Amino acid sequence: MASVYIYDKILILLCFLTVFIYAFEVGTDSTFSFVNDVSLYDLKTAAEQSVGYRISGDLKVSSIYGDSENGFLLRFKLISPQLYLEKFKAIPIDYEQKKSILDGHDKLIFYAHWKAGIVEKAFIKDTKDSSLNNFVRSILSLFQFQMSDGEAVETDVTGTCNVKYIAKSSRRFMKIKTNCKNENFNNHERTDQPLGCDTKTTRVNIVETSADGILDSIHSSDHHKLSVNAYKNVGFKTGSLFYLKLGLVKSCETIKAEDFDEAFKTLDGFKETTLLPEVEGDSSEDGNLVKLIKDAKDNLKNEDVGKENSALALLNLVSKGRESKAEDLLRIINARTTKEIRGQLMDLLAAIQTDESYLAFRSTYNLTDDENIDTIERYLQSLSVGNLPRQSVISHLLQSIDQIENGKIRDTVIQTISSMSNKLANSPNQSFENEAVVNVKNLLLKSIDECEDNSCKLIYIRGLKNLQSPDTIRKLVELALREPYQISVGAMKALSRFHRIDLEGWKKDFQNIFYQIRKKFDTSARTIAFDILLSLNPETDEIKDYVSFLKSQDPAYEVKQYIVQKLRMKADKCSEFAKILKLIVSSDPEVYNWNVYGALKGLSTALKRKFSSQPSFNGSLLSVQEIKGGVLKRGNVDLLMEYESETFSAFTLGLFAGGLSSFVSSDDEEVDPDEDATATAGMEIAVQGNYLRPLVFFSGQGELMGHVWSGTASEPTSAYQGITLLQDHKQMFVLNNGALLDYSTLGAMSMDLNGQFTISLWYKNANSVVLQNIGLALLSSVKISSPIVSAEVQTSLSQEPQINLSSKIDFSSKTVMCLQLMQPNIQLTQKITKRIDIPKTKKEKAFKNEVYLRYKIPGHTHVLNQKNNDMCNAIMDN
Repeated sequence: MASVYIYDKILILLCFLTVFIYAFEVGTDSTFSFVNDVSLYDLKTAAEQSVGYRISGDLKVSSIYGDSENGFLLRFKLISPQLYLEKFKAIPIDYEQKKSILDGHDKLIFYAHWKAGIVEKAFIKDTKDSSLNNFVRSILSLFQFQMSDGEAVETDVTGTCNVKYIAKSSRRFMKIKTNCKNENFNNHERTDQPLGCDTKTTRVNIVETSADGILDSIHSSDHHKLSVNAYKNVGFKTGSLFYLKLGLVKSCETIKAEDFDEAFKTLDGFKETTLLPEVEGDSSEDGNLVKLIKDAKDNLKNEDVGKENSALALLNLVSKGRESKAEDLLRIINARTTKEIRGQLMDLLAAIQTDESYLAFRSTYNLTDDENIDTIERYLQSLSVGNLPRQSVISHLLQSIDQIENGKIRDTVIQTISSMSNKLANSPNQSFENEAVVNVKNLLLKSIDECEDNSCKLIYIRGLKNLQSPDTIRKLVELALREPYQISVGAMKALSRFHRIDLEGWKKDFQNIFYQIRKKFDTSARTIAFDILLSLNPETDEIKDYVSFLKSQDPAYEVKQYIVQKLRMKADKCSEFAKILKLIVSSDPEVYNWNVYGALKGLSTALKRKFSSQPSFNGSLLSVQEIKGGVLKRGNVDLLMEYESETFSAFTLGLFAGGLSSFVSSDDEEVDPDEDATATAGMEIAVQGNYLRPLVFFSGQGELMGHVWSGTASEPTSAYQGITLLQDHKQMFVLNNGALLDYSTLGAMSMDLNGQFTISLWYKNANSVVLQNIGLALLSSVKISSPIVSAEVQTSLSQEPQINLSSKIDFSSKTVMCLQLMQPNIQLTQKITKRIDIPKTKKEKAFKNEVYLRYKIPGHTHVLNQKNNDMCNAIMDN
């Protein structure tokens, strides 16, 4: 067998040598027929409903100079190419702007220096049409091939690629291209997988020769599958098949030259170039930004924030906005006609995320002035969410902090630069060692030490929570262990946001807090410490310790209830953990009973429920409600977007309260050490993992009593309004025919959140409500542009999911609390548009098709647990 294998390889090598001697023998003229089929379709509809086109014609390749050692000078002539559309007859291709048609005349000529399977140099005429030049390069790229096994890095019209050659036989050779890159493409993507896009590419060429070593055929296939991770039915498949087949071979005239330099001089009117494609800017003719905003104005009104039409309107503006200059953006911002949508324009500027858009903002608004506080904060909050942070913007905002006297703006700037620095550090080719990121980190650490009160420290601790620099973990752990309860809880909240791999080395410190080994800690600090410990993949002995804690004499029964809820939730998610937990609980009779593991007394809850699935995004609701003395102390609801094992928090709604136990209950549960008796309540909001400045409903007994007696606390308080980008993906390829494939996905979330917290001493009850209106929109498209024809498929998707969270507490006798988590009915709308355009011709809009799909998704109230059901029934009966 070995001898046969060696013999085959010798034959292949001999054939390889023969090809280089005879494949392009000087004085031969080879005519190839060629066909290029291009198709694209969306993943939702069938492949039979694809759009595409065919280009066919003849290609004459003449070897006019050279030898097997130094290579060959090849002349290419494109003959009578024609365009075919599915619904139209053949259309002659006009390469010279309708002045002449290639009807058999050799008009398009180009040259290449071909040596040992590589196009060393290319010579083309300047057609003043980059897409046509790329088509020429694509033909030259097809002739770049080797005829032996091996790997290499090659550059052609598709970019610089890793190439693998496989000799399938003595006459058949395969070329596989992977990881093609082009530095001229300004591609970007989200690193958060649930908001990202998936691209799968296959590029294969098959070269066959005749028995005597003459090139016989080239078959090139180029396939791409592009999909949106959050919506598995939203995506596209594109394909380009290029096939050349040898026909007539005859003799041709050659040129006389002493060397290649002299031969190249005979190519008068042709310029030397590479095979890398020319890239032009976006030449879309969808109108300027002023016109687009005028058309979108009705959908950007304040009352439409939180609806799908406002999210879709923003998406239609972002791409054009990223091409706009600062002066154009300034004109739009300062126009009288846009005054009523000024907040939404701030969202647009933040979503554009260019130096020009930031220049437009700071040319209009001064961070050191107390005027337009709401508008300035709106821009900064939206800027913190953006996926394309600018180092120059971070540095400028950092330099401005010392001049800002307004507390709200200063706080928001700190959170904004912290969030932007986190995204910059996690960007490709960046890290937390970036100069701007280090400067932000140093400011936060220094400011914490310089603050004289807890409220000041908490501002910068929130900044560390948004920054998530591993270098700050030690500082946060020290604050959690040593500082009073407000600072300790704030530090633990910050630590809970870090990657678990960064927290592995601090497990003993978290155990210290949870078990209160050295001193007593606030219950919130303990429950957060347990969350972290549970996420660090605990060993079996550690799980035993957590279960044993349930039968301890620790009086914090709400902490025990929280532990039970979290253990169950972990078991629901991980089958292996569930097996271990079941074995541990069932083997301990002191735990395996209703009074302990049932945890009848506590009201705290922690649960995860399915929120949505296909055709909508895969999403879950994570609800954590920590109760203290019968009152909601810390409550969070997370909307998680999921992709495989990855999750992403689209937003977090948090309610907090303190100092209210004396109004509600005389419970005997242990009082938190250092607990501030000041009555407070408010809301914490995180948008896409970026925590904003908290909203305080009231602070202090006097302010609380004023709300109670005046009734002002019963009015909903606006917590957040904004339209921010979710998906933000731009990827460009060059196909094997030189056509540009442009894949773009933009998603937006429009939110209007309001909440209220009321307490009645007369009726002895307390209620909290969070009402959230959300509009989601997605625009995803793939477009193929060539010198002859453009084809595009676009999908738009929109919906208005809602979440309403309410809590009712009755403390007229025994404290009873009812939590309700509801989502109303919604409708998801999907529009699929397919079109083919033939620019600058009467058939410019050759084909267009639109399909509308609507899905009704029923709403429901989420079941929390049986205990909550019983308490809700008791409250409703009263």
